[in-house]
Formats: sequence, C-alpha cells, structure tokens
Amino acid sequence: MRKFAGAIKFFTRLKEVKVLVTGPTGAGKTTLIHAIDERAKSVNAPSGATIFMDVGIIIYDLKTGRYTSYVPPEASGEPDRFLKIKFIGTPGHERFRHQRLIVLSTSAKEVDVVALVVDSGDERSIEASKKILKEVSEKVRFKVLLLVANKQDLPNALPGAEIAKRLGIQEYVETSALYRRGVDDFIRKCAELSKFT
Repeated sequence: MRKFAGAIKFFTRLKEVKVLVTGPTGAGKTTLIHAIDERAKSVNAPSGATIFMDVGIIIYDLKTGRYTSYVPPEASGEPDRFLKIKFIGTPGHERFRHQRLIVLSTSAKEVDVVALVVDSGDERSIEASKKILKEVSEKVRFKVLLLVANKQDLPNALPGAEIAKRLGIQEYVETSALYRRGVDDFIRKCAELSKFT
C-alpha cells in the first residue's frame, strides 16, 4: 500500500503535457495511441471506429527519451526529469461529429499540442482534415499544431513535408503507427513542442 501511495504522490507532482490526437476517420488515431500506450482505453463501436474518445498516458524521461506507461523505479527521486504525457483521441467519422465536439469542448478544451493525424496515402483524408482543423481552431486553446503524416508504409503515401505545406502547418512527423515506425519521433516531438524540454 505504501508503494502505491508513493507512486500516486509522485504521479501528481509530474508536469503534464496534454496532446489532442485528432483527424479524419481511418487516419490511424486509435492505432497511434495504442502504439504509444498498450494500456490505452478506447470507446469504440463494434466496427472498431472510435465513437467517443481514446486516452493513453505515458511517463516520458527527458534525460533518455524513453517512455513507459507506469512510473519507473528510478523516477521517485527526480520528478523534474519526467513528464506525464496524456494523449486524448477524438472520433474522426462525420456521424460521430457531435461526440468529437463534446471532447473538444471538455477534456481537450485546453491542450499543449494538437496532433492532426492524416492518412498520407488518401487524398480524401488530407482534404477532410481541413474541416477538423477548423473545428479544433474554434474550440480548443493550444500552443502548437503538429501534423502526423501517418501510414507512410503505403506505396502511394505523400511525404509529410508536402502535406504540411498544403495544410499550412509548420511542424510535422512521419509515422506508420501500425508498424510503430516514427512513434518515438512523434512522442519526442510532443515533448519538445510542449516547451518542457
């Protein structure tokens, strides 16, 4: 019981970074969050589509760049060395727009990073992201916008730089969440952009 109380006390002392993970349907938002935190929670339809939200939380070591979904033993003496990064995912499907707006107006009303996830191989995904970006800009206060050019493993995937330029976004990372490629880069970028590093 004492260990548990110590972990809770440490956890509450950590600086928290909130990352809103949003984008159109099928872009890979849920896959990305589950690639980051294997214990992430999702509210999904039987089809697998997110109908309300995904939540994942990790502890990020600023010194080593490693992360875990539990409080590491070496963390107890150095809370300033670690960040708690909370990833909040929204539904992307248009029929769940109302739920997305609820998440944007409550849990994600104020975040450090907005991660706009797009399917790099699907022109419709890139176009649909413009509408979601407009919703986010109207509902959420955030420090920085980060494009996540996902599904880079597809043969027709556009480079992240090209998509970022089309959407007018300065910061971007390329990922293939399904194969965990670029996921560490994404987490590192979120930590850097949060201004805690």
